[in-house]
Amino acid sequence: MQTAARQNPKVLLPGVFGFLLFLSLGSVVEWFLFEYRQERSAEMKATTDRHGENIRARLEGELNAVFYLSKGVAYNRAVHRDLSAPDRTSSVFAEIFRHSRHVRSFAIAEGYRIAYVFPPDDVGQPLDSNYENNTAQWPLIQRSVETHAPLLEWMNPPARGLTYLVPIFEDGQFWGLFSTLIDDSSLFSAAGLTHASGEYEYALRVQSDDGAKAGAILGSDALFADPEALISDIAIPGGIWQLAVKSAVEPTPGMVPQLFFALGWLFATLFAVLAMALWTLNRKLADLAFQDRLTGLPSRLIFLDRLKQVIRRTKRSQGSFSILFTNLNEFKSINESHGEKVGDMMLAGIGKRMIGFIRHCDTVTRWGGDEFLILLDECPHDQAKIIADNLRHQIELPMYCGEQKLRIGASIGLATFPDDGQSLTALLKVAGDRMSKDKSSQKIGR
Repeated sequence: MQTAARQNPKVLLPGVFGFLLFLSLGSVVEWFLFEYRQERSAEMKATTDRHGENIRARLEGELNAVFYLSKGVAYNRAVHRDLSAPDRTSSVFAEIFRHSRHVRSFAIAEGYRIAYVFPPDDVGQPLDSNYENNTAQWPLIQRSVETHAPLLEWMNPPARGLTYLVPIFEDGQFWGLFSTLIDDSSLFSAAGLTHASGEYEYALRVQSDDGAKAGAILGSDALFADPEALISDIAIPGGIWQLAVKSAVEPTPGMVPQLFFALGWLFATLFAVLAMALWTLNRKLADLAFQDRLTGLPSRLIFLDRLKQVIRRTKRSQGSFSILFTNLNEFKSINESHGEKVGDMMLAGIGKRMIGFIRHCDTVTRWGGDEFLILLDECPHDQAKIIADNLRHQIELPMYCGEQKLRIGASIGLATFPDDGQSLTALLKVAGDRMSKDKSSQKIGR
């Protein structure tokens, strides 16, 4: 049986508890902030998606306006192919050009040779040039004629821009081409594809019908690999444009979340410190309840509880046990002569001697002042008497308290269950009376 009071908690235990509590509360704060950031990111992504869809719709609308105009002019030329009256042709194109958007020039080719360009001073192909000799555009022109379908092609420098080709057929036979050179800067600006606001990043690239992707014609190719970017397709004659849109603004928490974050961690710190202090206080109170502060021996509460258990068990087994009530002789004079500090050292030393003297199944406590009680489990009277004599001898051995060598005597009262009583109160009374009788006899003997 345990002979000393329960050991004190380790010094680090309250600190570990406080640290873990601090981390737990801090994790809750971080979780709330994380959830807020996730919600904010989701809102920003939804806003970016809506903005990207709006840009895509505007770009499609601007392109379709040019396509419809170009197709209308091309089909008109298919009916009125006579270019012998340049003044009348120029006036018609001037009126169309005045109302067109993003168009830099028109060109009409009879066969593959350009016969007319408006306006005449455009930087595009010179008059009477042959498309067959234009290595950059010839594959596009062949594909347009072979498929009988209009095509949109991105032109690299020096002829930077977009070319929209519409083949013209007469009775199923190829007659010529109508081409529109589109101002890409004007087109992209009208669709909102600018970086002036700094709120969004844009990129645009071309994907042909066979799936091949050309480099970005606007922005950076890297944006298409960004998981945060919205990628949407825009169908164009002869292929697909891929548009990438991403918010350029990082989702940062506002003032209220930042304040919540700071106050949350402050609360976690204060709460952890308070909890650690309460933990320490609670353990100290528990120690005071379960052990004697001065000697470290089990408290009276523990001793009485243990004594009650032994009484119940011994009654069932019909065995016996004994208790020793010990009082130090002339301890008051030691306190008066050498001071309370030395007296306390002597009490602590006596407690250690008793712990080392008794068996593991026994229990010892400081009953109060200079009085000690020892519970000798499964110990009959004769055996307890021998133990009492040996204990007296151990107590009376010299003891060093600091630099002082002191000696003290002891008065011991013995009570045995069931001969001297069968209840806790009866046993304590008998042991106390016999201790007092022993003290009196020692005084008479002197």
